Amino acid sequence: MKQFKLTLPKNIKVRKDVENFFNRLVNIPEPKGNHLSSHWEHFLPQIRISLIPDRELPKKIKIVQGGLAELTPLNIVTNLLFLLQFSRNVFLLIKYRCSLRVLLAVCVISIRTGRLLCFDMVKHAILISKVKLIVDFQKSKRIVIIGDGFGFLGSLLKFLYPKVGIVFVNLQKNLFLDYCFFVKSFQALDDMPSLVEAHQLTNFKKDELLLFNIASLGEMTSNQVKMYIHAIKEVSGTLVTLNRNSKKHPDGTIVNLSELLEAKQSELLFDENPCEFYANYPTNGLNPGFLPFYGQIHLKILKF
Repeated sequence: MKQFKLTLPKNIKVRKDVENFFNRLVNIPEPKGNHLSSHWEHFLPQIRISLIPDRELPKKIKIVQGGLAELTPLNIVTNLLFLLQFSRNVFLLIKYRCSLRVLLAVCVISIRTGRLLCFDMVKHAILISKVKLIVDFQKSKRIVIIGDGFGFLGSLLKFLYPKVGIVFVNLQKNLFLDYCFFVKSFQALDDMPSLVEAHQLTNFKKDELLLFNIASLGEMTSNQVKMYIHAIKEVSGTLVTLNRNSKKHPDGTIVNLSELLEAKQSELLFDENPCEFYANYPTNGLNPGFLPFYGQIHLKILKF
């Protein structure tokens, strides 16, 4: 199992908040319900989080996780070991014309969080470089990230658009990690993100009109996906989705995301299906029985 340690900012309030959120989001088990698929029932127990104290307050968090996302420490050893992967990621950024401003933001967040540049970060950088040509982020008061991975997309958008408020919606453990990595990326930030537990969400606010989901809609139950789509439609929101058209869960259930998205009337602002840059994911092409993946990948922007 991979281990990663994140050193928290020295800010006393942030460290107290981390401790409080840890007790609320990590120490208390994820509630059972329609929001929790067999995918996350299988993988959530593999994410183990602990606090490393310094006197009375936490100084670091330690994450032990079963490779659910690429979380590799940034140091000389890993740079050498992952040189080929790192070179491939840089090549993808150049090939798909990631903007220099976005690339700079990715590098700063990588250094501040001590996380090695990986495809998980690269795909977000390429995504934002594509989407910003179609969507005017400056017009958004708040951007909602449904199921962010270690708070990276929220951090990237906040770095690029400082006036925009960030809202994280996630399962409890993942929501805690969203917050910790976000505050590490912005150690002197007054505008903290809003945190929403997935099982408590029933609707979005009227100013939450731009929403992102990367890779995790297919990891949800069909009922949860329908709930999100209904909530987005209620506020006439715009959804950016980078997901597999369908995905097979550990219990054999197949979630057909394309059908669920098409079931609600929406305006298709952009559609790349299959999405070429995501097809370069390093595990693509392995024996399908080895991975819980199923179906091609799309990048869609839908105005409901």
